[in-house]
Amino acid sequence: MTVTQAFDGLYLAHIKKNLRSWSDHVCRFNAHVRPVIGEIPLCKVGQSDLQRLVDNLKPVAAGRDCLSDATVNRVIALLKAYFTRLVEWGVIPSSPASRLKMRREQNQRRRIIRDSEESGFFSALANRPEIIQLLVKLLLLTGVRLNEALSAQWDNVCLEGDKPTMWLPRCKGGRGRFVPLSREAVEVVQRLGKLHDRGEYLFPGRKGHMTRPGRHFKTLFEEAGVVDLHCHDFRRNFGTMALAEGANVVELKEIYGHQALTTTQRYLAPQEDRLHMAVHTVGQKLQAYL
Repeated sequence: MTVTQAFDGLYLAHIKKNLRSWSDHVCRFNAHVRPVIGEIPLCKVGQSDLQRLVDNLKPVAAGRDCLSDATVNRVIALLKAYFTRLVEWGVIPSSPASRLKMRREQNQRRRIIRDSEESGFFSALANRPEIIQLLVKLLLLTGVRLNEALSAQWDNVCLEGDKPTMWLPRCKGGRGRFVPLSREAVEVVQRLGKLHDRGEYLFPGRKGHMTRPGRHFKTLFEEAGVVDLHCHDFRRNFGTMALAEGANVVELKEIYGHQALTTTQRYLAPQEDRLHMAVHTVGQKLQAYL
């Protein structure tokens, strides 16, 4: 059995069932793995073959000179997960990807809505259709991913009691999670119920749920005058504010639905005001001795 045959015949069915982002894995395999080692029998694939594949990874799209460390790590993660699963199934005795080392990523985003941008941002948001306003507010108040908010269903929302929650049955990592709702988030959800007839989704579309409102986001950011801000940064904005108000990284890991604590840490951007406050406090304590 070749690498491609095992992927198409065994692994693909597994990730379709267990991973919400299975299509991303297929794209990476088709772009970087299948053309290089796809026709090699599994029994002949060694660590050197995989290391050579990783070292020679090249961009698929024209106009780019090299892949980012983050993209390379995604391919390495795919190889590790793929061959590890084959070992668990008894297809191969050991994984040739076990000793592949992840690269240190230097492209961590730290973008959030800055204090100086908040007034302009929310003023511009008030000019958007109400459904877009409610979507952005829900993202800012819960830290959920955009596709998680768009696909959220009324049957999975519980507003009763003193601990309202929203259940997300299929998340990026493949497992569901409960998202706690603040009083403000509950008000957003209640307004969604009054905005349109309750069907299956909180954000209904013509067929199924509403699609990604890319043009509305683009217009919002332009009117607000914010540069290099994306809707996924709302997720980082939520975590950074929660951390500043006393939440810890372990709690945020559960809210975010991350499997690794290091992933959560990459989502948190240090706030400049708090950093300056920290060094100012040290300076005051040492002032008498200086």
